[in-house]
Amino acid sequence: MPKSSRRLHPLAIVLMFVGSIKNWFILGLMLFPVISNFAKQFSFSGFFIYTILILLLFAYDCFRYAFFTYEIGADSLTINSGLIVRKHTHIPFERIQSIEQNQWFFFKPFNLVKLSIETASQSDKAEATLPLVKATVATEIEQRRTQDVPTEVNKVIPALATYQIANRDLNLYALTSLGIIPIFIALSWVYNRVVDVLPSTWQTNAGQSLQKLSFAYLIIVIVVVFVIGLAFSYLNILQKYYHFNLARVGNRLEAERGLFKTNHYSLPINRIQAVSFKQNILRQLLQLTTITTNTASKQDDDDKNENITIMPVIKDNAAFSYLHPFINWVSLDAPKLQKLTPNRYWLFIRNSVATVLIPIFLCLWFLRPWGWLSLLLIPWAMGQGWYSAKSTGWLIENDQLILQTGHWFNRSLTVIPHLNIQSLAFRQSVWMTRTHLAHLTVNVRQGNGNQEVEVRYLPENVVRDIYKWYRQ
Repeated sequence: MPKSSRRLHPLAIVLMFVGSIKNWFILGLMLFPVISNFAKQFSFSGFFIYTILILLLFAYDCFRYAFFTYEIGADSLTINSGLIVRKHTHIPFERIQSIEQNQWFFFKPFNLVKLSIETASQSDKAEATLPLVKATVATEIEQRRTQDVPTEVNKVIPALATYQIANRDLNLYALTSLGIIPIFIALSWVYNRVVDVLPSTWQTNAGQSLQKLSFAYLIIVIVVVFVIGLAFSYLNILQKYYHFNLARVGNRLEAERGLFKTNHYSLPINRIQAVSFKQNILRQLLQLTTITTNTASKQDDDDKNENITIMPVIKDNAAFSYLHPFINWVSLDAPKLQKLTPNRYWLFIRNSVATVLIPIFLCLWFLRPWGWLSLLLIPWAMGQGWYSAKSTGWLIENDQLILQTGHWFNRSLTVIPHLNIQSLAFRQSVWMTRTHLAHLTVNVRQGNGNQEVEVRYLPENVVRDIYKWYRQ
């Protein structure tokens, strides 16, 4: 069958332009003082210069659209792109592992989606992306990919197991999220960037206005900012995992979720390297857990460098039994881990307290008298150390290594099949030799990279037994 060149949907220009604005926004913000000075020197308006730059950016994206074509042949997909340097990506259908679809809500009436096509290569992202095409294109590519498969394999396969998040569970998941912390970090970063580019007179006026506010007003402002951040975190999780559905179809897991942006992805079960059960301290109190997977895949569920979430929230005591029909090498029952003896807890507490001593010293020296409040970090660090020690656990069961760790009041239990362990390291300092303790580090594949799972201060004989089991 001859190939015929096709173009993206014309609305792809808008999508490309919005992406370009996002990519260049921070740089434009940082160059604001330079552009303002340039405009003053040549009697131009800064608004005029920015308008010209935006129009040039739009023109560039129009050319990108014009030079982007794709061809669906009998046995391969070809994508042609590039303005000055032309790029031709040729993908045989038999090498396609999965096709991920993303659809913003405003594209639903037009039945338009973004396609990310993944093969078995070792690149860090999807080998091919069609920014905006009809959803029927995904169906056509899938049909071409499977056209040589026998009919009995091509027939519709019923779901072997299904999971759908309940509204109550989703609300609990959103309310117990600690996502407000990165939001405050991001706001702090944006604030610092904005302050750098604002005129000094504006900064002086803002500082004087803050000084005039009473302590009560400052507390109100802080509370309002906190509530807004909490609401933003809550709503973001609600829209991200809205109508989350998971199904096992044959040897694949099919998942779909999202309110404003619907994301549909397919995960071959044989590419799952490990399964993790994660809880922050709030979800532990409510006996809720989140199940994620390490996969040899470029799909990342929109969480950069994170594992793919396959069950956002489920009751702790039902997690293993509920997951088993989806990933049958996971045990039906929760493992009974071996734990550290309480006399080893002080090692974690010591290390945790040591990490806050320097910040406390600097606060006491430079921020008097408010620096004395930094002493509150000591009981916090002691609690964190105790929590890490209490969470540490290990077990070898059903030819799987099960490790549990605790960091920053987040607990993670990881189940790793023997065959999926990339490497295993045994570390022991001079002082640990005397006390017969050792650190264990296990490396497991995550995407095209690696994730380390480290369990600290295990008995030396335990680490040697695990190492011996790994060498078998």
